[in-house]
Amino acid sequence: MIDSLKSVARQNEITLGEITMSSDLMITNIIQGWPNNIDANRAEKLGFPADASLEHVAQDFIDDFLPA
Repeated sequence: MIDSLKSVARQNEITLGEITMSSDLMITNIIQGWPNNIDANRAEKLGFPADASLEHVAQDFIDDFLPA
């Protein structure tokens, strides 16, 4: 994830701050409750596109929320 973020930041000439790793018990408990596999067939049939990659998600965020 971090490598994807750094790659997209470089491509967009964005300087990132320091990225640190730390545990947060509340977030860990939320994530552990997520399913391991998801069937997205219904969502795709309704027209919701699947994300192509983490890089694509990061670029979409930049395009939508950061000033040009």
